[in-house]
Amino acid sequence: MAGFSSRYMTMSTSPRSPQRVPYYLSLLEQFEGKEWNNETQVNYYKAMVSNQLGDFSIGKSKHPEMSARDKITRAPKALGLVELKPRIRITEPGNKFKINIFFKMF
Repeated sequence: MAGFSSRYMTMSTSPRSPQRVPYYLSLLEQFEGKEWNNETQVNYYKAMVSNQLGDFSIGKSKHPEMSARDKITRAPKALGLVELKPRIRITEPGNKFKINIFFKMF
């Protein structure tokens, strides 16, 4: 991991647009309190498919659990917007990020 003495810092490229993170967090709300396991990940992916929003298409993954992990365990988790252990929980910064970005979109 890069530190302050480093010239560069790394950041996840998933999701590609930070504007998608509030959408992913809002879908994750229905899974709060559950374990982040393969079953929950598949169900989260199914929720993403049935509640598509925006200009991106979801639903063609051969590995839905991996696609769900990719959307949540990269930028949202790295930025502290969500905790996945011991149970799924959207953090206070995650809720604020979700609200602030949502209102700026409209």
